[in-house]
Amino acid sequence: IDGVMGNDNSSPIRRGEPTGHGYTCCPRALSSAGERCLHTAEVTGSIPVAPTFSDRRPRRPGHLLLTLVLVSLLAVACGGSGPDSGADASAHSLAASLRSEGSIRIQVRAVDILEGLVVARERWNGYDRDLFVHWTDEDADGCDTRREVLLRDAHSGLRPGSGPECRIVSGVWYSVYDDAWVEGSPAGIHVDHVVPLQEAWDSGAHAWDPGRRRAFANDLDGLAAVTAAVNEAKGAGDPAQWMPPNADHRCDYVAWWIAIKARWELTVDGREAGFLRDLLGGECRGLAIWVRE
Repeated sequence: IDGVMGNDNSSPIRRGEPTGHGYTCCPRALSSAGERCLHTAEVTGSIPVAPTFSDRRPRRPGHLLLTLVLVSLLAVACGGSGPDSGADASAHSLAASLRSEGSIRIQVRAVDILEGLVVARERWNGYDRDLFVHWTDEDADGCDTRREVLLRDAHSGLRPGSGPECRIVSGVWYSVYDDAWVEGSPAGIHVDHVVPLQEAWDSGAHAWDPGRRRAFANDLDGLAAVTAAVNEAKGAGDPAQWMPPNADHRCDYVAWWIAIKARWELTVDGREAGFLRDLLGGECRGLAIWVRE
């Protein structure tokens, strides 16, 4: 289970529409003409900007400014060898456009990104969570990655601790996976790796050096603040094994998952790819991600 932060049953959880706290469900609020509205993928060099789900979030000095985005996609078709087929050439062309730092925004179909991923059997041995050094202070601002996510995802009522330490006493968080609000102590919040560490290991991270594994484990773009219960239910499952119980978030979750897999050049197994393909041909038909050209 990724991002366990402790268990505090004193934090009240309630469910319902989060619009009163500034959360806007993109598909409901902005979709038109039968097209699903998705978060924008903005490429800023090699560092993608993390996804958020609120129009009004508390900010603190020096903290990374976040906008409604998914994940920049820097490596859509990597890992193959030998001559390019027509599909490979198309995927390489797509990857080149996704690496661009231009100002023109284009939409890329999620199914095209999925088809650019390498399908391979997972490696099911050797994983150890300690191989992914996480909750580090990557930007040396005094807050580790876990607290960065809590600060980023707090909707209101954020009360930091006194003193120079990066400490969060209380706040209000929305867990998009299960459509639940958590108020009070952050002890009831888990910080989830959208693509779990074990899934990443099985999908290619076993071949990475320690620095790349650390970068993945602390990548803000792949982390979400969610309830302890839903994070425990998810475990290390891929979408074929677990999907968010919040039906309004299913397609966004699929897009987020595919984007992270592409960003980090991770593979998908056959069942995972088939499940995602079925969703993209059904309830998530037309799913697209904005990228900068």
